[in-house]
Amino acid sequence: MKRLPFMPIASYLLAGAVVTYLVALLAHSATPAVRAVFGGTARPAVPREVLAVAPPGAAPPFYSYRGRTLVKTYWQFSPGPDAARDAGYVGHLDHIGFPFRAASVLTIAPDRKSGPPPPTVSRVQRGLPIEGTALRAWNSVFSYRSALTYNDPCLPLRLLPLGFIADTAIYALLLFGLMHLFRRARSRRRARRSICTRCKYPVRDLATCPECGTTVPTRRAHRYHA
Repeated sequence: MKRLPFMPIASYLLAGAVVTYLVALLAHSATPAVRAVFGGTARPAVPREVLAVAPPGAAPPFYSYRGRTLVKTYWQFSPGPDAARDAGYVGHLDHIGFPFRAASVLTIAPDRKSGPPPPTVSRVQRGLPIEGTALRAWNSVFSYRSALTYNDPCLPLRLLPLGFIADTAIYALLLFGLMHLFRRARSRRRARRSICTRCKYPVRDLATCPECGTTVPTRRAHRYHA
């Protein structure tokens, strides 16, 4: 069995990783908001990861809402009613990707009803916001999104290792299969035209291409001797 060289495998894996990241980016920044479902008022209902991302010095999350679509799992969380009025915030945690969740984006914004935000509350974490001209261009392409969601588009900066590896492998295999089908169809088309399947040199009545040395399919090489 012929062994596949290392470089083609690496190129397919790199292409698969790029596709995985682009899918995660579109899942977060080109899809509307997820309708969150109330997940209970007790802190045990709040995911462990959500408990770990509360701003330093602020009250821990108490309320948790959860939603899910084909490409996104979404949590919205906020402190309980006993939190200080000037320490309110609203957090949004997105796990994004398809078919597995490959990246994570965390957004923590001050609660508009709570007055000035705590000094430790930042707008976007685990993501690089798309701003300025790029933001206007993005909103012009995905104009439907701005009216349906409150999350700003951003580039995910935190990858979920298992999901990212799984998605990369899946997309690499898909790209490999598509390229194999494309090359096979191209070779058959060139063979019907009696040209080399590699360099397109005319090979009518020849067994080997004189230009690149590629072997001409047997039935094509002998058809004209009949």
